Amino acid sequence: VSLRWAKAFKNKFAFKVSGQYVSAHDWLANDSSNYRRLGNLGKVVPGNRNTDPNYDGVNVYGDETSVDIRPFLGAAIAANPALEPILSPFLQSPQMVSRTGYNEIDMVDPETKNLKLSAALHYKLTNKLEAQLMGFWGIGNTVYTGNNRYAFRGIKIGQYKLELRHPNGFLRTYTTQEDAGEAYSTTISAQYLNEATKRSFNSLDPRASWYPQYTGAFIPVTVPVFKQAYATAKGEGKSDRDAELMAQAAVLTNALPSHQAGRAFADAGRKQPGSPEFKQLFDQVRKIPIPNGGRFLERSQLWMSEGQYNLSSLAKFADIIVGANIKKYILNSEGTLFIDTLKPITFNEIGAYTQVTKKMLNDKLTLSASGRYDKNEDFQGQFTPRATALIQVARDNNIRVSYQTAYRFASTLQKYLRLNVGGYTLLGGLPWVMDFMNAHKFPVYEMIKGRLEPYIYKEFKPEKMTSFEVGYKGLLSKNLLVDVYGYLGQYKDFIGRNVLIQPLSSTSSRTWVTAVNSSTKVKARGFGIGVDYRLRCNYSAFFNAYSDILADVPDGFQVLFNTPKYRANAGISNSGMGKNKRVGFSTVLRWQDAFYWEGELANGNVNAFATADAQVSYKFPKIRSVIKLGGTNITNHYYKNAFGNPTVGALYYASFGVNIL
Repeated sequence: VSLRWAKAFKNKFAFKVSGQYVSAHDWLANDSSNYRRLGNLGKVVPGNRNTDPNYDGVNVYGDETSVDIRPFLGAAIAANPALEPILSPFLQSPQMVSRTGYNEIDMVDPETKNLKLSAALHYKLTNKLEAQLMGFWGIGNTVYTGNNRYAFRGIKIGQYKLELRHPNGFLRTYTTQEDAGEAYSTTISAQYLNEATKRSFNSLDPRASWYPQYTGAFIPVTVPVFKQAYATAKGEGKSDRDAELMAQAAVLTNALPSHQAGRAFADAGRKQPGSPEFKQLFDQVRKIPIPNGGRFLERSQLWMSEGQYNLSSLAKFADIIVGANIKKYILNSEGTLFIDTLKPITFNEIGAYTQVTKKMLNDKLTLSASGRYDKNEDFQGQFTPRATALIQVARDNNIRVSYQTAYRFASTLQKYLRLNVGGYTLLGGLPWVMDFMNAHKFPVYEMIKGRLEPYIYKEFKPEKMTSFEVGYKGLLSKNLLVDVYGYLGQYKDFIGRNVLIQPLSSTSSRTWVTAVNSSTKVKARGFGIGVDYRLRCNYSAFFNAYSDILADVPDGFQVLFNTPKYRANAGISNSGMGKNKRVGFSTVLRWQDAFYWEGELANGNVNAFATADAQVSYKFPKIRSVIKLGGTNITNHYYKNAFGNPTVGALYYASFGVNIL
């Protein structure tokens, strides 16, 4: 439901209020593929919970807790040396076992409820100067995919702006206020739910701990396998040593029943989804702030002031625009997201720019040059010049050429993030990470071309890009508009993520994922074409296609450039047909190519898909209203637009708009 009420008084004062409420049963992610993690560079592997003791489902949460059970097997041998020949085969390589996880439907309420409100006051101080006061506020529930699947419950966002606007420029100040409400990480909440049910390991009471219980039930099933194989080999006349080796091989080959028995015993008392005990314990752990529970206490703020003025009335030879801005960030997550455990993090950013535009050769050539300077407290200042030329080759036919430089300061997450996401910890990229990892005591290694190399911290820099673009836009006939472009670009210090391994002992290590710059220059290229054709009787048709490619990315470097190589859209519509031109319709076909998704939750293939959208409408001019019937993905072909996201089906709708014509 949405509504809007606006009114003006004598062209001097005006107000507008609007609101929207959406309630829906959302799609949930249910990919149960087995995922082998190495920080954020994991991959899908064969197996499921019944066949892989270390199963980790893409959209199964809590099974990210994974432990090598060799120390528990070694403790059993120390207590009973007779087990040594039976269990020693398992000590030769890691025996990783994961906790039993929960599906997303068990961890997330699929009921999405969102409320948005906005209001604005406009007052003309003079004929040319207008004052505006605006506010936007929203609260709602939804699910978001990042480095985990995050459930937002009661999240609030407010934006408020005060602005003075003049035909020659503006001056505005605004703020964004956030409150995460009861937002929580499904992964971390599920892990703590498992721990609250039964600790993975409790040194004060090992017999009541999950992994010792797992190992304790694992061994009795393994022993008969060894004894039977040993007896069979001896019956065939094998020597004691050969019989032992054959029995040990049989133990390894037939270990799955032992693992299943271990899990069944250790999972005794596990809370079952849907039960009152599950809900009570789950609500308890999800409301406890990170790092002792799954909840985020994020109440960050952004304050920004900016202004722009057009000097063209003073400088007649060209159009000149100048502007500047200042931002203040206040990061306040109380240590649940950033490194702000002791106090909020604050930093400022300033910028200024100018643009000069000059028309020449009877307006057939338009030259534009601009430059801006930006300074963030955490980085050196950046100057980015740009230049463009617009050439009129014929009436309504133009060629554009541009050379651009750009920069990107690392985001707040890429600088100050500190978050355990299950099997590893995400960190920012500033120098504090080395102290946090205690790298001077425990050396850190990075994965390069499949092998571990000593990690050397390098200065974290802003990302910079240079690009060159050529395009054409023109009317080839009265009703045919064509727009085509191509570009080449090159990134320096491309910002992405890497994986760091920090060994702590012979059987344990920590995995970190930090934000870093690419060691090589990353190249980008692409093109696009759009065609619009106006037909008779209010019909129109369009087609567009795009391509974007990133190349020369270093091995093991995650760029998160999740864009299909090719995308295309086509459609036909009519704005009014029939006797009184009251009936309208539109249809759109969308297609995108398959591509490999790099995400902080998981990496994997996203299949190509095509969808069809359609809508019909009927107008009621006398009451200024219109009714619409339509749908997106009307064939209900389920697809994913990101790996680890829900599969999305059709959405059908009917709407009646009042007083909108």
